[in-house]
Amino acid sequence: MLDICKYFSFKSALYLGEKYDVNGSANHEIRVGSFAAAIFDETMGLHKLSEMYRNILCCSALIHDIGYFVSKAKHHKHTRYIILNDSILDAVPNSLRRSMAIIASSHRRNIDKGIKHYDRDERKKLKMLISMLRISDALDSPHKKYTILDKIVLDKKHLTFYIDSSEFQKTLIKFNTKSKLFNDIFNIETRLEPK
Repeated sequence: MLDICKYFSFKSALYLGEKYDVNGSANHEIRVGSFAAAIFDETMGLHKLSEMYRNILCCSALIHDIGYFVSKAKHHKHTRYIILNDSILDAVPNSLRRSMAIIASSHRRNIDKGIKHYDRDERKKLKMLISMLRISDALDSPHKKYTILDKIVLDKKHLTFYIDSSEFQKTLIKFNTKSKLFNDIFNIETRLEPK
């Protein structure tokens, strides 16, 4: 995989997020991007992916909700469309653009069908990134509420997230749903605990 940052910077991702910002969602996307980077860094021993994958994960996280600009309903599909069609991304090679669209648009329940066009190894890597994005999104599920990721602890059987949140129970419900893909891919149990 090529490094997305050679074609599309984090600053450009923030700009795109702000361009399509609805009701302050850009702040949510920034928090999700930060959480995604932390998860990637703390789980390097599990996934063994290079910095290029971290970069595309973070860029995808920063724009994963831009589809709300079109409609809340099926916003993940609108996110995919915007990523594939907005001119700010014209310098990005199509393979990276499609990968970013797949990661960002798969942050909800289903994995984008476009993933089938990748070989088995790349599909696995994309699913790893999707699973990290889903957890990151769940950690900030109240979107506009106070959530701080205090620390992430990885041991042989568990990946535990300690958060300070004004709505811990709501976040826990989302987390339990959205962490399933990560659990399946890495064969490890994820847990969410209050700080």
